[in-house]
Amino acid sequence: MNNRENRTLLAADAAVLRRHKDTGELELLMIRRAGRTFHGYLAFPGGFVEYDEVRGFVSHSCPHVL
Repeated sequence: MNNRENRTLLAADAAVLRRHKDTGELELLMIRRAGRTFHGYLAFPGGFVEYDEVRGFVSHSCPHVL
């Protein structure tokens, strides 16, 4: 089934954590939304994906977005 047949939209976001190199505190990567919807609000990085690319999202799309 392709996206034209299935009107459900699929989105995936990533919670990216790292430790601060000096303090050891956890830091969370967030983006500031630039679009019309919720403009200026903070969000996790991510976006819409096609149904056939779900399996490769974490290994390919996440590093590309970051």
